[in-house]
Amino acid sequence: MTFIDLHVHSSCSDGTFTPAELVRLACDGGIQALAITDHDTVAGVSEAHMAGKERGVEVIPGIEIGSYLDSISIHVLGYGMRVDDPLFCQKVLRMQEARAVRNQEIIHRLQALRLPVSMEELQGYSSGGQLGRPHIARLLIDKKMVKTMQDAFSLYLRRGRPAYVERFKYSAQEAVALIHAAGGVAVIAHPGTSIPRHSQLSRVLYDLKALGMDGVEVYYPDHDVATTNRLEAIAGKIGMLITGGSDFHGDNRPQIMLGNVNGNAPVPYRLLAPVKERIAEQWLKLKRS
Repeated sequence: MTFIDLHVHSSCSDGTFTPAELVRLACDGGIQALAITDHDTVAGVSEAHMAGKERGVEVIPGIEIGSYLDSISIHVLGYGMRVDDPLFCQKVLRMQEARAVRNQEIIHRLQALRLPVSMEELQGYSSGGQLGRPHIARLLIDKKMVKTMQDAFSLYLRRGRPAYVERFKYSAQEAVALIHAAGGVAVIAHPGTSIPRHSQLSRVLYDLKALGMDGVEVYYPDHDVATTNRLEAIAGKIGMLITGGSDFHGDNRPQIMLGNVNGNAPVPYRLLAPVKERIAEQWLKLKRS
């Protein structure tokens, strides 16, 4: 049996491995297809594609976009987009600019708390990609202001803590439309962790389906068996794609292994075929429009 991982982060956002290194790890681990889904950027897709051709690993263009539905934070995974589409690039740039503004404000708030950190120090954690709260957490760890990533978030960076800063986000409907307009398909990431009450799962997924969301990330490390089964049943009932991924971040989430979800079980390759079919349909719609 062959396997896939459709939720992976590289050093172009908050992962610690380059796109080419991720492809090598996938090849070594028997993963046949990989999606680089960095936060608010597709900068790693080209490098991953080239590495994939060399190593025989299929690379799916991807992105992860933070959005909202009412008061719920919704992460939207996009697959198969034309990453050079001008409107897509323009709207992604807006998210990147919002991240940069947010980073500056977080640093200012940490400084106001008498923590000696600076934007210059933070820039040293960039590998040419997007900086975010995990990089700020790593800076706090390296300066021995906290011991762990969890400490950094629970003390300073999480919502409700003194250095937390909101940033611009598209609505879930806007995020889905953005992905569709570039020829991709949209999938809600880890709904079992992002939707606060599981009694809301059916309603929220029905609402997202009505907004055009194509699929549900059913297989995910933090989904227990009951949640996985429930999500799979809901997705099947309302006709949404079923996907899965590890949300691998390298050393920033060392407990997560590339390709592994639900008790270290991999995601079967058979789930990719319907996703690719939907991507082909989206591209065909664009050609006809």
